[in-house]
Amino acid sequence: MKIKSVQILILIGIISIFIIGYFVFQSLNKKNNPLFKIPNTNSIIKEDKLIDSSDGVSDPQFKNTNQTGEANPDAAAFSEAYVVGDHSICEEIKSESSKLLCDVYITNSKAKLEKNINICEEITDESYRADCHDNMIIFFAQQEKNKEKCGELINKKRFDECLFRL
Repeated sequence: MKIKSVQILILIGIISIFIIGYFVFQSLNKKNNPLFKIPNTNSIIKEDKLIDSSDGVSDPQFKNTNQTGEANPDAAAFSEAYVVGDHSICEEIKSESSKLLCDVYITNSKAKLEKNINICEEITDESYRADCHDNMIIFFAQQEKNKEKCGELINKKRFDECLFRL
């Protein structure tokens, strides 16, 4: 019986050494292999908000997140087009989806700046056009502090958002 107990203790000790060794190795190797590795991409991502100096209203804006420090020409053109409000600059963007977003952002900004929901009709993509419309409805509801205005939303899922912003 004593021999079996000793063998079990030795086996437990060996397993413990392997487990401890594994965790020590992982902690030493974290610099080269982090738990949540974020890939280095040359993509454009959405930044939370940018203050539009013309009316003090927050609007989304794209930001170049190229971690190598190289300038992304699409991001630069997108940013310039948005700041200047010029749709023709969007044509310089190579990515078709980014080009569409560029036009949509400028149109959304123009509609809000001019407080004219009809400007949203310039957007050719139906879902972006509906989003522009709903953004304007929420904007007007806030300005007028009018809960009934939220009933004019196309996307009824945004009703709570509309009420919350009042």
